[in-house]
Amino acid sequence: MNDLKFAFRQLLKNPGFTAVAVLTLALGIGANTAIFSVVNGVLLRPLSFPEPERLVRLHESNVKSGFPTFSVAPGTFVDWQAQNQVFENLAAIGSSDFNLTGLDKPERVLALRVSATFFPILRVRPELGRLFLPEEDASDRNDVVLLSRSFWQKRFGGDPQLIGKPITLNGQSRTIIGIVEVPTMETDLFVPLSLSDGERQNQGGHYVGALGRLKSGVSIEQARAAMDVIAKNLERQYPDNKLGWTVGVRPMLATIVGDTRPALILLVWAVGFVLLIVCANVANLLLARAAARQKELAIRSALGAARGRLIRQLLTESLLLGFIGGLGGVILGAWGLKFLLRVQPGNLPRLQDVHLDGRVLGFALLVSLVTGFIFGLVPAWQATRMDLNESLKEEGRGMTAGQRRHRLRSGLVIAEIALSLILFVDAGLMIRSFIRVNSEQPGYETSHLLAVDIGLPGPKYQNVQEQAAFFDDLLERAAQTPGIESVGAVSDLPLSDRNGWIAVSVDGKPKPALGEPASAAYRQISHHYFYTMNIPLVQGRVFSDQDRNFRADVFSER
Repeated sequence: MNDLKFAFRQLLKNPGFTAVAVLTLALGIGANTAIFSVVNGVLLRPLSFPEPERLVRLHESNVKSGFPTFSVAPGTFVDWQAQNQVFENLAAIGSSDFNLTGLDKPERVLALRVSATFFPILRVRPELGRLFLPEEDASDRNDVVLLSRSFWQKRFGGDPQLIGKPITLNGQSRTIIGIVEVPTMETDLFVPLSLSDGERQNQGGHYVGALGRLKSGVSIEQARAAMDVIAKNLERQYPDNKLGWTVGVRPMLATIVGDTRPALILLVWAVGFVLLIVCANVANLLLARAAARQKELAIRSALGAARGRLIRQLLTESLLLGFIGGLGGVILGAWGLKFLLRVQPGNLPRLQDVHLDGRVLGFALLVSLVTGFIFGLVPAWQATRMDLNESLKEEGRGMTAGQRRHRLRSGLVIAEIALSLILFVDAGLMIRSFIRVNSEQPGYETSHLLAVDIGLPGPKYQNVQEQAAFFDDLLERAAQTPGIESVGAVSDLPLSDRNGWIAVSVDGKPKPALGEPASAAYRQISHHYFYTMNIPLVQGRVFSDQDRNFRADVFSER
């Protein structure tokens, strides 16, 4: 306690030194606290479901055909559900969007299509109303909808009387049966995923996701082995569609986090380097301060203070400095975290789980104390390595010690420069990669290009002819609008991950063998699309208005 009081007096005695050191530490510890908060929320914190370690996502895989991770055929999902012995249950999932009409203004809303088993698997309960019933998975009983809590509050003001009332989605009336909030899944509402009899037999079309909860005591490895057996059985049963297809089973957390783990680990290393630079910087400040206190330490040593006692006192000052810097770091880290959450960098997953909690505060405390020990140990050790007689002489005040301190400070400066250079090079490489990505030509002209996403309500535009007539009229009117040079339409926007898939065979050539790649991604376009996008033609011709009367295709050069 006496050491702590003396350390306080020493820091207050030198306010300039203390302010510079605390600010330097606060910046370094604050950066580490903010980044660790993100890592903790995204990578370390368990999912907000009961027994989240038992939750897995399943997918189909055919590496030979170029589909290492692919969605599931609905018929395959039905077979998985019936044949597996390792899951409590499986749920089918699909994403969609709807036109919400009948209120003050039309609105496009996001939806998850889920089977009735979805919510029991996640152990999610409704906040109001009820969840889907098994019979509502049938296509003639699926006129119900669940609202997410956030959408309910934003769009309907949290009205509790909304349960049982109808809303119109894509021209179809659906009854609101409940309010539910599912962590990590950002959506406006949930509707039943209804599989028709034909879809339940479909083994070739891949367009649903699968979620499961492992039975108690079953490991992921055991589940993978069991699903491999089922995949082989399906391969023998449906060789035309299932040859070469296997099953992937991944923890749900790993699926949600995806490819963000390497980027976050890289950030941890970067702020770790920053903290090392901070330590070297503050250690240099302490060495300079130790030189000014050399005679004081010599007098205390002459009066009987042991070297260990002096080191303990100096380390107490360093630890106190680190602790105060850590408090400032937590404040700066909280501000930095608010900024990160506001800008939402790179669509980072699980942002709702990112906040300061006990683990983050414990991390900040540990970093503060370890940092204080690191930057304080060497100066304390160096300050107590003195020739007592020389230090007490006014005229010769420790020339040898001064030379040692000079060499040590020079070494710390070199270390700072080296660490800074590493960060500088890494930052330069990242900036160069960013510039290269932004300057990469996507294959079409991006300047003066606007995109509009349009969804047609199903009941009003039930067939292809009605939909085509709508877009023909829209494109014709848009083309006549002043300031618009050209217009085109495409089924899915460029650079989106949505495609149609179609089997491919070439006349006059052997049909691909079973299991060989025989499908291609396609998008439907209007005949002015290539001109509007300024996509160059390599060979042949582009579409004309007459091509809609017979099947014509344009292939990508790849």
